[in-house]
Amino acid sequence: MLHILKFIKDYLSIIVLIPTLLGALFQIFNIIFYVGLPYIRYFSASQLIPDGILIIFLIFFLIIIYILILFFKFQYEDLKSNYLEDKGIYEISTFIFFSIFLILLPFSIYKLYNHSLQNDIISLYSHFFSQVILTLNISLLFLYLNEVINIKIDHLNNTMLINYTRKLIFFITTLFSTYLLFNLINTLYISNEMIVQSKDLYNFRKLKEKFKQQGNVDNIKILYLNRDYVFCEISTSFGKEIAIIEQKELLSIFPKKDDDEEK
Repeated sequence: MLHILKFIKDYLSIIVLIPTLLGALFQIFNIIFYVGLPYIRYFSASQLIPDGILIIFLIFFLIIIYILILFFKFQYEDLKSNYLEDKGIYEISTFIFFSIFLILLPFSIYKLYNHSLQNDIISLYSHFFSQVILTLNISLLFLYLNEVINIKIDHLNNTMLINYTRKLIFFITTLFSTYLLFNLINTLYISNEMIVQSKDLYNFRKLKEKFKQQGNVDNIKILYLNRDYVFCEISTSFGKEIAIIEQKELLSIFPKKDDDEEK
């Protein structure tokens, strides 16, 4: 414990700097991706630490998943080493692992499908976690099946069959790794959409109505927002253009009913 406190004390300035740097990279990426490179000058310094903490949380979450996968991998290695000593334990462990995966996998798929039919923000968060759980389940199931197949083919006498089986495993592993990569990218994209756009905010709808009331605006789409600015894409008679609104103007929009009561 004392070593940890000493480490924090010695490197406190660097530890504090990490969320700031991560937040800066996250905000720059979002402005370029959603709005465009010229709009980096509307960078919000007050947004750095919240964004950085968010990125650290996501990284920490992925590290936990990686640790869980390693834990199960070590369990599989134990199964493999004990296979010749006690086949009964191996068969029981196989049944338990498959039972867990066969229960969790369909449940994760169902939850993912169910959330995809809804558009509210709670469902989006549930979609993210369901996607993570689904990826973890498939990863562990594939890892386990790979170990089981390797155990079986190690005891074959047919060299040609062993070579073909290993090539097939390599091919399936490549396909599966590609799927996991795209699945991870999709999950990060969904989570980023939830973070940067906040589509359930009432003020957005009132802001769109306010734009349309001013005339010459056919449609408005919120692209991105930080602590200081809201970036919108508006459709006018001149085509699509970018409109930048100060955040305080967005937060000053309230329901008309409340305004009438105050009067």
